[in-house]
Amino acid sequence: MSAFMITPIGLAIIALYSFAIGAVTLLLSRLLKNLRWRWWLLAPPTLLLMALPWAEEAWIAWHFNQACKDAGVKVYRTVEVEGFYDGTQSTAFHYIDKYGFRFMEQQEDNGKILHVEGMMGNWTKIVLDSPSARYRLVYRYQPTPYRIEEPIGWRLQKMERQVIDSQTGEILGRDTIIKRRYSMADAVWIGLFGSYPKLCPGPQSPLSTPQPPFPQSVLKPASHS
Repeated sequence: MSAFMITPIGLAIIALYSFAIGAVTLLLSRLLKNLRWRWWLLAPPTLLLMALPWAEEAWIAWHFNQACKDAGVKVYRTVEVEGFYDGTQSTAFHYIDKYGFRFMEQQEDNGKILHVEGMMGNWTKIVLDSPSARYRLVYRYQPTPYRIEEPIGWRLQKMERQVIDSQTGEILGRDTIIKRRYSMADAVWIGLFGSYPKLCPGPQSPLSTPQPPFPQSVLKPASHS
């Protein structure tokens, strides 16, 4: 699947940009008409400037394809657990009700940890100073509470969730998403309406195979039979 994504409007903007560069070059050539080697002087920077939009798109697309080789869900080890700490979601009840974990932990807005046990609305809640669960679902990159997309190159970002063993530091699995945004030719107008990046994995990405659920493919609810 091609990672190139220049829109028709972007092509029109590149055409106008190239026309403007050509017009300036023609004007300079007339001003330098008495210089014998004027085209040897003007042609290289003119061609370089005209090639920049295409070079930018090619650079982004190539690096996006390379980054996509490491995207998707990777499971290194599966464990059965009573519950885990989720540092990526706003609610822990979903995992208890839907998947059968005995407890879940999550961070509250005040920095405290909410420990939740129970089932079908019968909840026991305990507030902790730090997570007690050994296994934790966290973002790999989170310098601030709401910043989780790591810049990995021009117009490229990576968002990665990891399941870690807090006792050993082992990474049991990870889910990596690569985002590429439009090159500058399209960014100048798409930004007015909101930028919609191409994702990998995704239906229109080089990695389009179905991915296993995460973190459920790593953390399994312990059986009590």
